[in-house]
Amino acid sequence: MVAIKELYHNKVISTELFLIIASIIGITGHEYKTISIILLIMLIAKLVESIIEMKTEDAIESLVKLTPKEVTVLIDSKEKIININEVLQGMVITVKSGGLIPVDGIIIDGIAQINEAALTGESTLKDKSKNDKVYASTFIENGNIKLKVEKVGTDTLFGKIKEKIEIAQESKAKISTITNKIASIVVPAMLIFVIIVWLFTRDIKLIITILVFGSPIELTLITPLAIISAVTAAFRNGVLIKGGIFLEELAKIDTIIFDKTGTLTLGQPEVSDIHSFSDKHTVKEILEVASMAEKLSSHPISKAVLKEAEAWNIEVLSPDKFELVSGHGININHNNRNCFIGNKHFVESPEYGNIKFEDKVCQNHLSTTVFYVGCDNNIYGKICISDKIRPEAKYTIEQLKKLNILNFYIISGDNQEITKQVAQELKIDNAFGDMFPDQKIEKIKQLQQKGHKVLMVGDGINDAPSLKQANVGIALGQMAMEPAIEAADIVLMNNDLTKILFIYKLSKQTFRIIKQNLFIGFALVHIIGIILAFCKLISPIQAALFHAVPDLAILINSIRLINFKCDS
Repeated sequence: MVAIKELYHNKVISTELFLIIASIIGITGHEYKTISIILLIMLIAKLVESIIEMKTEDAIESLVKLTPKEVTVLIDSKEKIININEVLQGMVITVKSGGLIPVDGIIIDGIAQINEAALTGESTLKDKSKNDKVYASTFIENGNIKLKVEKVGTDTLFGKIKEKIEIAQESKAKISTITNKIASIVVPAMLIFVIIVWLFTRDIKLIITILVFGSPIELTLITPLAIISAVTAAFRNGVLIKGGIFLEELAKIDTIIFDKTGTLTLGQPEVSDIHSFSDKHTVKEILEVASMAEKLSSHPISKAVLKEAEAWNIEVLSPDKFELVSGHGININHNNRNCFIGNKHFVESPEYGNIKFEDKVCQNHLSTTVFYVGCDNNIYGKICISDKIRPEAKYTIEQLKKLNILNFYIISGDNQEITKQVAQELKIDNAFGDMFPDQKIEKIKQLQQKGHKVLMVGDGINDAPSLKQANVGIALGQMAMEPAIEAADIVLMNNDLTKILFIYKLSKQTFRIIKQNLFIGFALVHIIGIILAFCKLISPIQAALFHAVPDLAILINSIRLINFKCDS
């Protein structure tokens, strides 16, 4: 029925219709065993494909089943056991040693060693304590914690991963369309060829043999098997791919753009210095304004400011009004004062601070960032925040260059001088600082217009538009803001930049295997087989058995992607 509908609605002679025609002719020529073998091969191939799909689903479902159905919540300082479906955002729950964490949340008390292999593929235990994030379906090896619930069910990071994996399983890369096009040409061409041979030879056995060799069974399997295997391999290694098409696009990239803060740096900043610009404003006053502005922000910089305020025993007040200018600064209103914290670009911009001034960047650390603080059009001083470059960043870039990716950029909202310093340390030639999100997008568009295939790697809210604009967007899952994770095509769950090497090599290997499979299917089956048939060197039953060898080779070649490993 599917084959008839495809012919009627899309005017396409499908692989299924070809098999029906071949079966009818085979039965007419009394080649029952031959047709049975061909159909058996097709069923085995479909069975193997289903097994691979089920393995991926089972890997996820087994984790879901392990998630506890009941949790212990704290209500009025008393423990109470409730159903997981009754847990709400803002509740406080306890998880003890040996327990699975059922929700996404923030630790408010306790210390634990947590196994996050289910999400990241990384078996090393993570030491976590107060203010650290924890995720559903991760396991406490040692320790006890109390955590405040942020997300439950399908809203958790694990829930979103499960959803994306399911979408990825259903999607196909563009090369799948290519194989469909090949099939749409090969199938009718083979039927025309068979008719011509019949008119000249009237040899039913030859016709059946050619039909056996002309059967394009392998075309229906080549891409789905490879893509499903690759997505499964990535998931096992802590990389979430949202669709097979992104593997194809990644294999073509020649340009990589990195955000700086939280991407090339660790995203664990600390306040290194606070400088007052006049005797009228003390360091403590500067920190009071900065911490009030950063109280409602989720940027990594806010944690550094609030941590410093805590060290100074400052009571952090809530602002009356709060405005975040993504990637550049914050405006607040408190007690009829308009205050701000932001970078130099933000302070000098006519739309925001409109204050012109001269100042040197902080010199304490290579990747130190400076933010200016003030109220009512007056700059009080600056806060210097340092963040170390990721230890694996330099190695990753060196290895990517060896893979013939030659164009590297850092595009950051941070100061141009600091961005340039980080680029020099990592031996990246192109560095652009003081960039607003729309300017980042424009830079990507310019590169694309020149014919470049661009990969964007980022983690912040301000990176989300750029991740969408790029040919492929990669977000660092543990550090990334939710909009960045949603906008990205690929998510690195353990923030290890060497996973970019892994996923890039995987994409190359996936499409190398697909091309190998296309060659195996056509060169070994169609060309050699038809030559053997015309030379009367092979019978229909032998042809069917011969056809099985390359088909099984295609299956085995695709399945080996599941165990793909990267040297890094």
